[in-house]
Amino acid sequence: MVASFLLRAAEMPVDDYKAMYKSEVKLHNWNYYWNAFWCTYITMTTVGYGDIYPDSTMGKVICVFMCFWGNFLISLIIVTLS
Repeated sequence: MVASFLLRAAEMPVDDYKAMYKSEVKLHNWNYYWNAFWCTYITMTTVGYGDIYPDSTMGKVICVFMCFWGNFLISLIIVTLS
């Protein structure tokens, strides 16, 4: 939940800037918390559909951290079960 909030907070200004000044269609609507949660879930489970992804540098750093954290959690679950 915290990673989703941080990702949303990092991406909303970039998304608004692109919509305002570059007249691009908002593909990744970061105004919805569920889009950030979906990106976090897909990143942490290492599925990586690519349907929603960060555009800012800080968002990319957060996603890399989430990927490592997801790998750690999945490894911890596997070690605990075995």
